Amino acid sequence: MPDRRPLSLLLVAPALAVVLALFVYPLGYSLVSAFTARDGQPSLDNFVKTFDLYTTDIVFTLVIVAVSTALTGLFAAAIGGYLVLGAHPAAVTLLKWL
Repeated sequence: MPDRRPLSLLLVAPALAVVLALFVYPLGYSLVSAFTARDGQPSLDNFVKTFDLYTTDIVFTLVIVAVSTALTGLFAAAIGGYLVLGAHPAAVTLLKWL
């Protein structure tokens, strides 16, 4: 049986080229440009500027995530407790469906 490996690689080549061109190259370019200053020297200036501009937004996002996680946990515990200990059959059925 002849070796079909080169043919298999030819079939994969177009998909691999698209992935490299549309995902790997932009990712690499973004990483390099993130750590490069305008003059071309390696720098963390972009991260300092980002931190200066978006500190308030980052803190706001963290607060929203913490509050929503806590509320979801509280509601889940309350629903679970009512499902186990609840006496009203219609409410228990509705919560089981939920």
